[in-house]
Amino acid sequence: MYCPSSGNKTSATQKFCRSCGLGLEKIAQSLAEQAPTRLDEDLQKRKRRIERWASIAFVSGFTRFTEHTTELLVAEKKDSAEGG
Repeated sequence: MYCPSSGNKTSATQKFCRSCGLGLEKIAQSLAEQAPTRLDEDLQKRKRRIERWASIAFVSGFTRFTEHTTELLVAEKKDSAEGG
């Protein structure tokens, strides 16, 4: 972290800038609140992965449904042609 007043490098645990004396506690707290947490990033990755798999499952399920329906229609047509 850097002091916004002097630009000097500070640690996150420092209460005051050693160069200019600016209080850093509120700044460190504000930065911590604004930074995305690791948990948020992991949740976003999981969400994208689930959405990807859901779309794949939907497409493959739709394809199977279409194939099954076509087979039923063909069988039905065959039966009606044979008089059954």
